[in-house]
Amino acid sequence: MEIIHSKGLLHRDIKPDNYVMGRNESSQIVYLIDYGLVKRYINTKTRAHIPYVENKRLVGTARYASLNTHMGAEQSRRDDLESLGYSLIYMLTGALPWQGTKGTTKRDKYDKIMEKKMDLPIGELCKKLPIEMARYMYYCKELKFEEDPDYDELKRLFRQVFQQAFGSKNFDFDWNTLRCDLTKRTTRKSNDSNKAECEDANKPPMQRKISRIVEVQKLASGLTPRQPGVYNPFFDSEEPKVPDPPQVNKFADLEESKDLGLEKTKTSQNRDKEGGKLENKIDKEAKSNSDEIESEVVEVKKERKRRDTDDRGYDFCGPDITERTHVYSLANSL
Repeated sequence: MEIIHSKGLLHRDIKPDNYVMGRNESSQIVYLIDYGLVKRYINTKTRAHIPYVENKRLVGTARYASLNTHMGAEQSRRDDLESLGYSLIYMLTGALPWQGTKGTTKRDKYDKIMEKKMDLPIGELCKKLPIEMARYMYYCKELKFEEDPDYDELKRLFRQVFQQAFGSKNFDFDWNTLRCDLTKRTTRKSNDSNKAECEDANKPPMQRKISRIVEVQKLASGLTPRQPGVYNPFFDSEEPKVPDPPQVNKFADLEESKDLGLEKTKTSQNRDKEGGKLENKIDKEAKSNSDEIESEVVEVKKERKRRDTDDRGYDFCGPDITERTHVYSLANSL
């Protein structure tokens, strides 16, 4: 950080993702990458510091941004150092208290992160860390906008912690214990196997070849005699072909359902035919019943007509009124 600031530049996006370690002879050197947001804070001609400006938009990553950056102030060297402090706390503890903060909008999210940074005391933020970490954060927050940081004092703080933890200068980092040129990333489950591969890769070519031959000999010595019908890579040139699985008719269920539908259709048709026959039978019975009722009605009418006829055989229900009058007069005369 001191080297970048000595060039008159501000990084403005300090975070763990932008730190990488060297390899081989440079494995003790820390490299800072991603200079897409770099800005000059010193005028190259006048050597004057940039002026203080407010109401600036947030530049960088909100998780590691300084409190002054959240409040819209122009960034300076103090903001890079504060972001470095948040990055160190994240790498030491594995998380920051404002991680996972959500908001309805990006601005709302940034405001909530700023409120958490303002409300959380430095002592609470660094309670599980060495006291030097809290002193570093206090120092960064008390720096003025144009003030030159005391890089030597800050480095002395961390050297003191290093000596208390390890006793002397020991740059035997974790990534140096296995000097491996393999690019494959190791995981917890395959850590032992990858360690063996790394050790094998660091051997001379002839020694690697000899070790492979020894492994093959050990494997061949433990083989059982060849069994008929069992594939053995040391004896068989080609692996036996596995017979294809039996063909499955994908449309068997569809055809079965189709046949079932046809059977249902035939059954319904037979039911319709039987129903039609039954209706015809009922119609015939109803017609015969109606004929009988009509004949009974005719008989009743005849019986009434017979009763209305007098004893002498004259019918008083005839339609001609003149004839009825003549019959009455004839009866009176007799």
